[in-house]
Amino acid sequence: MSTKHMSFLKPLALALVVGVLAAPGAGAAPARDAAVAARGATASAPPVQVVKVTNRGGFDWGDAGIGAGAIFSVLLAGLGATVLAGHRRPQDARQPDGRRVAN
Repeated sequence: MSTKHMSFLKPLALALVVGVLAAPGAGAAPARDAAVAARGATASAPPVQVVKVTNRGGFDWGDAGIGAGAIFSVLLAGLGATVLAGHRRPQDARQPDGRRVAN
């Protein structure tokens, strides 16, 4: 791989490492709950509300749209990666009269 193609790998690797390290913190408990637990107090749970879900049956166009959008974004990302990683042949440098410039 050429140096030009390698230049985007370092930021990509850094972003991947940051994402992996930040992922466990995303599911952490809020600080307010930690402060309540530190004082030894217990937080009261809100009353339970039962929600009845009815099955409408049939085809759900909303779910289909979300799935189609997800597939489209994955295909677009794959196409972009293919274009970035593709082998590009350098153009020959030419003089104004059409002769090639020696490398």
